[in-house]
Amino acid sequence: MKQLGNQDAGFIYNESKSTPMHVAGLGIYDQSEGDTRPANQVIFDYINTRIPLAPILRQRYIEVPLGLDKPYWIDDGSFDLHHHLHHIALPAPGNWQQLTETISRIHADPLDFNKPLWEATIIEGITDINGMGKNSFAIIVKIHHAIVDGASGQAIFSVFNDLAPLESSKDMIEPTPIERKPTALELLSRALPNLITRPIKQTSMLYRYAPKFIQGAIKVAQGELKTGSRLNAPKTRFNKPLTSERVIDGLCLDIKQINDIRTYAGKQFTLNDVVLSIIAGGLRRYLIDKDELPEESLSAMIPVDTRKDHCSNPQGNDIGGLFTLLHTSIEDPFERLSAIHQSTQEAKAFADELDTSTLIQNYMGGFFNPIIGKPYNRLMQKAKLAHHFGPLLANTLVTNVKGPKTPLFHHGAPLKHYWAIPPLSQSIGLNHAIFSYGNKVTLSVVADKAVMPDIDLYIDYLNQSLHHALSFINKKNIKPIQLPQGQKAMAKKTREDKLGAI
Repeated sequence: MKQLGNQDAGFIYNESKSTPMHVAGLGIYDQSEGDTRPANQVIFDYINTRIPLAPILRQRYIEVPLGLDKPYWIDDGSFDLHHHLHHIALPAPGNWQQLTETISRIHADPLDFNKPLWEATIIEGITDINGMGKNSFAIIVKIHHAIVDGASGQAIFSVFNDLAPLESSKDMIEPTPIERKPTALELLSRALPNLITRPIKQTSMLYRYAPKFIQGAIKVAQGELKTGSRLNAPKTRFNKPLTSERVIDGLCLDIKQINDIRTYAGKQFTLNDVVLSIIAGGLRRYLIDKDELPEESLSAMIPVDTRKDHCSNPQGNDIGGLFTLLHTSIEDPFERLSAIHQSTQEAKAFADELDTSTLIQNYMGGFFNPIIGKPYNRLMQKAKLAHHFGPLLANTLVTNVKGPKTPLFHHGAPLKHYWAIPPLSQSIGLNHAIFSYGNKVTLSVVADKAVMPDIDLYIDYLNQSLHHALSFINKKNIKPIQLPQGQKAMAKKTREDKLGAI
């Protein structure tokens, strides 16, 4: 039995019908050597033997009576993999558009809090995606954000992926004995000491933090410290009350093209800088198309792993974050890249100076017990402050997850592409995820369907943003990225006419 941390509890408190707080990952595997996919029972047995690699997958959420203490993870004595592992097939022709529509519906559905908070769906029938074999299949895994963040999900990843084509499961660790469910009295007996000690710890933390915050605020006021962002981001269509519908799409980025841009611009620019600039260019073009581009730059939140020892907290959340300008007001891709790099560097210095990770780890209400934290978060959602007063700090989120560099396999089938899929929060209806795997980089986009009903148009503009930068490097013979079926390679002529030289 393990108690949730502040951030973990915060993600639970933020759960609502319009903001389910699970993350997801979509892997596409190529079984090109004939129709050799194993039978459903074989797949089931294969994953079942690997569940002990991530014991949290057979643990469920339990609340303390009266909400007097933070919730716990406890072993689920009735755990049944059949409740978590699903199997579907796409109808013909099995293309990219059908796949993204399917995962959009899957991602929109909340998890069942009466069971361990995860589920996986195997999707077969993928026969018409560029660069993939005729017997390809996908696996989308959903798991609550209270369990993992981008850096702590490696154990979950290992349940569905091998390091070798046909790794034997005989050496897998044996399941640990199932602990009995604690009684209400036992949970209350644990809660009572915390009711006394937690306010003291919270007050002490605020006392230690306040001087640093005040000193940092003075430096900002005196111009000695730059923030890299603004307190209020401009109002956009992405920062409205959300519905329960989602749309998901993405790009496969050519790492050589990313490195060509870095070489041309200067080695001080990171891959993250380049992709942020591509996103900013795509946002600029999309909002121009809607006649909605603000004069002020849009801002992004960039989650940052703050673990000092990755072995000490293999599950749960330990996230800080940067808030940086995207400089969507700048047309030139390399001027924009340079401005983004400067803003992110300022944001890093600002975060270090003020230790903003402490605030981020508690801002969602996880700082409090459920008796206060849940009503607090419900009140914040119902107030719709971002809708009435404008978004605070960020218009969108861009998370960067470093995946494995070595090839991975699922029951012998090589993993070709992987997309990380973050959740949406109440005031941010458009999020992005960068995921690196081997020498490949994917850029995922998840949005509320009401704020971005034409996600394919936004993908077009992201692709154009990339090629706008490449056009500065080599005016001729620029090969476009080969996109999965269902994505348009370029925007329609009417959109190009509207953009003009932008």
